[in-house]
Amino acid sequence: QQQQQQQCYAIGGMNIVDGIRSATDKIYTFPCSSTSGVGDLEVVATHSFPVYDVGSVFIGNNTIMFAGGTTFAMTPPNDELSRIGIPLNYTYTLHLGSKKIQSSAHMNKILGPTTLITMNNIVYAFGHCGNKFCMEKFLESSKWGPAIITPFNFTSGAGITEVGGMVFVVGGLNVDGKPSRLAYVYNVAANTATRLPHLLVGRSRPGMYGVRLSNGHTKVCVAGGDFLSYQKSGQYLYTSLVSVECLEIGNGGQPKGGWNFIKLLPKGRAGASLYMTGETDDALQYFLYGGYHIPTVHSGKEVWDDDMAFSLNDEPYFNIAQTTGWANWTSSDFTPIPSRFGFVAV
Repeated sequence: QQQQQQQCYAIGGMNIVDGIRSATDKIYTFPCSSTSGVGDLEVVATHSFPVYDVGSVFIGNNTIMFAGGTTFAMTPPNDELSRIGIPLNYTYTLHLGSKKIQSSAHMNKILGPTTLITMNNIVYAFGHCGNKFCMEKFLESSKWGPAIITPFNFTSGAGITEVGGMVFVVGGLNVDGKPSRLAYVYNVAANTATRLPHLLVGRSRPGMYGVRLSNGHTKVCVAGGDFLSYQKSGQYLYTSLVSVECLEIGNGGQPKGGWNFIKLLPKGRAGASLYMTGETDDALQYFLYGGYHIPTVHSGKEVWDDDMAFSLNDEPYFNIAQTTGWANWTSSDFTPIPSRFGFVAV
């Protein structure tokens, strides 16, 4: 069957220029799998404040729901570097026809970076409530149910995605600040997690996506992310990963072997969004949108300096059948796709 060309949406996000972070209040759209570049991003709507790390999901009826995330406040003096992030628990819907944004019920306990998924037409939110990692369910009464403490203890940046009724939770930072190699299938109803094989490389804020193949198998992939390079006087220094790895799950829900390296990205990036299309291994195409890069700084010893981070305005993609690696383009008038935005493919 011919897969329909999907439209992608980016809700908010963070731009980083010369290490200085700013958030956007724009909601952008672009064709998900254009191999000639996404061109200038079309602005669908403007939110009432800038936001990044927002959770977002398509809920049917031509509507996207988004929740949580972080906004920036200016603290005196009003310079860029004094911005502090304020975690949010707000929920909104965006109607793609009318382009109207409407406020909905606040989440109960989850604050800040959020992931939304749908299963059986029910929306679930994942994020932190205090120092625990929690889940809330959006009830028929249009309110969020009580926060349930999950078996996970991530501090931040885990990849969470739902594919064909399975919820995958991958990577993130451990409580000790180190990127995690752990991967799980999460049973939402029972609030239990089943270990999957470890990732080859621990990572936080990876791009993550999954597809059902025509043979009934599920393929879930993570791309890039932040990786701990080393610790210097109590401070963690991160680098942007270039690797993409995938895990295949058979019809019975069991992994077919472990994670496999797919291709290396042309440049390390974290906070990007991965999108995949195709129904067989040979036909799969991988697209990666936005993200930021932490370059290597040489000062006698290799140091990765977060203050030197910058947003990427290219969109690499590849087709696994092409041996050429990732195609890559950028244009001078290209709107930088932010990093850490709410990503939805409709």
